[in-house]
Amino acid sequence: MPYAIAHYFGRSCFSSILGWTTMVTVFCGSIGGIFGGLIYDNYQNYHMAWIVCAVFWALAIMMVFALGRKPVKRGQSGVIASAAT
Repeated sequence: MPYAIAHYFGRSCFSSILGWTTMVTVFCGSIGGIFGGLIYDNYQNYHMAWIVCAVFWALAIMMVFALGRKPVKRGQSGVIASAAT
């Protein structure tokens, strides 16, 4: 994940973006176990928990593809900067 963040967003805000994404990941991971347990208590199996997990994975994949390609930096004159800069 750190490589993807640095590659897509650059290094200027790397630590802030990595911190926020890590915080969200840890929070969601911690409540995921609780919700999985609640689902098991209500349905006596994990089938519904796997369905919910698959839906969230599908949403995450769609959001990654919605990012598109890495933004191209433009030079001062509006011309695309060369690979050397």
